[in-house]
Amino acid sequence: MKIGPREQLIIVIVGLLIVLLAVGAILVWPQYQKQKALDEQTAAANAQLKAANDLVVQRQQVKNRASVTDSAWLRLASLVPENPDLPSLIIDLQDAAFSSGTQIIAVVPADPVESADKSYVIIPMEVRVLGTWADTIDYLKGLDKLNRGLRVVSFTSSLADPAAGEPVLPNYSELTAIQLQAYMIPASSGATSTPAAAPATP
Repeated sequence: MKIGPREQLIIVIVGLLIVLLAVGAILVWPQYQKQKALDEQTAAANAQLKAANDLVVQRQQVKNRASVTDSAWLRLASLVPENPDLPSLIIDLQDAAFSSGTQIIAVVPADPVESADKSYVIIPMEVRVLGTWADTIDYLKGLDKLNRGLRVVSFTSSLADPAAGEPVLPNYSELTAIQLQAYMIPASSGATSTPAAAPATP
């Protein structure tokens, strides 16, 4: 059977298509599979990177919160220690007096008193300050800035009376008795340290 030019052209085209398909199957398809595998690996790596970044952010947030918590805890531990620590407290009271221009005459701590729920201990004390009225007010305000938590319960002021044995200094006419409360949380339940009840003079 004689094949005409048209049939020959068709056969050539079909042959080319077969060759192209064969070349594609041999060369292109494996490359496509490799590219697909690379894309999957890239997606997996990106997912792992995102998870790692999220974990870093989470840990940083926890660390920041812990830092704030630790700072607050240290501040509270200073304000309310586990023991009376009266020497440090007296030094703080003296520093506040120096800053305000007053002079401490005496610091008289009393016996500690356990709170009603027994969760902390109250240390009452009286601080006697000599100074002008304005300086005494500055001293009372300065008590809020101390490293130790204190509560001013009451205070009474009067002119110092030398005849009654009260000290008098130039320009220091007001003698003020300040009733304070300091606080402590015993390290162990029921453990209460008792500070000396005798007057402590700077």
